Amino acid sequence: MVKRGWMFGSLIPFLSLVMLLSGCSEEIIIEEKAKPVRTMTVSEETHPLNLEYFGIVDSAEIKRYSFKSPGRVELIHVGKGDKITKGQVLAELERTDLNFALEAAEQTLVKAQTSYEDALDMYSKVEILYKEGFSSQRELDLARLDMDVKHASLAQTRVDLKYKQNMLKEASLRADIDGYVLEISVKEGEFTDAGYPVIVARSNKQLIKVGLTQEDLGKVKVGTLATILTDGRETKGEVVQIDQFPDRESRTYNIEVIPIKKDAAYQFFLGSTCRVLLEIGEEKGVWIPLTTVLNDGQDYVYTVKEDRALRQYIKVNTSRGTLILVEGLSPNQELVTEGLNKLTDGSLIKREENSE
Repeated sequence: MVKRGWMFGSLIPFLSLVMLLSGCSEEIIIEEKAKPVRTMTVSEETHPLNLEYFGIVDSAEIKRYSFKSPGRVELIHVGKGDKITKGQVLAELERTDLNFALEAAEQTLVKAQTSYEDALDMYSKVEILYKEGFSSQRELDLARLDMDVKHASLAQTRVDLKYKQNMLKEASLRADIDGYVLEISVKEGEFTDAGYPVIVARSNKQLIKVGLTQEDLGKVKVGTLATILTDGRETKGEVVQIDQFPDRESRTYNIEVIPIKKDAAYQFFLGSTCRVLLEIGEEKGVWIPLTTVLNDGQDYVYTVKEDRALRQYIKVNTSRGTLILVEGLSPNQELVTEGLNKLTDGSLIKREENSE
């Protein structure tokens, strides 16, 4: 009996405490704190429809400069990597032999001119004698033949002189493009053959080479516009060439895209990789910022209804830069753009002013 009384007496304070706490719990109210977000109103927009590929930056033109006659290289005026301009002298041959050849051609021309004039004078005299009956037809024909031969010889001598003049003139290699020196294959004092590339240069004009799949080939044509993205830079381009046969190894169809902006600020690094967005049409729909999309195994966004954030699942169709075309949203819906990582479905939100 003493034991039961002790247990009952000890339970009374405990039961009183439980009843007291139960009564107080009905009076505690926890206020929900609104989470700050920024939002935007979704609208239907039209944006270009793109095919996205990776391309390689290359030079649009490679020039291999060579002399038209053999000789010893006397001077090289440029170095590897140097910038060159159209008309600039790149290298020169030693001119001593060419000068001798030109002088000899000039002397030969003087002799040929004199010979022709003598033959012409002789023909004129024989013709007069023929008309007066003092010369035969055979003598006249021989005089005409000699005049014709000397005239042909004079013409050939003039051609040879012109050739020697050109050879001397072309003893200087001049750039016919604006660009950069890629390679120099001879040194000053070395002998070079006619036609052997002495200097290799590339033009400033660039192009991007892209390999299209057979499926996409029919969607692109010469003149198709493109956006070129590389190294944090962006510029517009245009398709200028489409191969009609696939590459043997990749089985893709090579196309060439030329940047439209020719400013030096839009020069890309040769050999670098870039993204190429080929604009093949337009697509209308709901476009939203890529940064507004979350994923829990399925893409979703947060929309707002009556100051509550609601998880709404979407389907991503295509992208253009930082925008994506989606299904599952309707125009005029309010979309959370910032602060969404702190939200859960049903969170109370507080709108903040969007930054400019």
